[in-house]
Amino acid sequence: RTLFGSLVSPCQFLTDLTGVKGAYFVFPELCVRVEGTFRLKIVVSDLSSVGMALVGVGPARTIATTITQPFVCLTAKEWTGAQ
Repeated sequence: RTLFGSLVSPCQFLTDLTGVKGAYFVFPELCVRVEGTFRLKIVVSDLSSVGMALVGVGPARTIATTITQPFVCLTAKEWTGAQ
């Protein structure tokens, strides 16, 4: 697998650096194993639409889908750290 770590995140209601409240999805341990340029597909789903006791009833209802802007992943040798 190219992408690993915490691939699912619950919604967190937080305040940004300018004081604006919003709904955020935090992925503190998301890692890419290979170098290259990538985009992520983000799908926000309503898991309550499936029901806790019902297994195999189908997918959860999708609320929103988006694709991120491209980002570059470097090898450990090429990464110079935070500057």
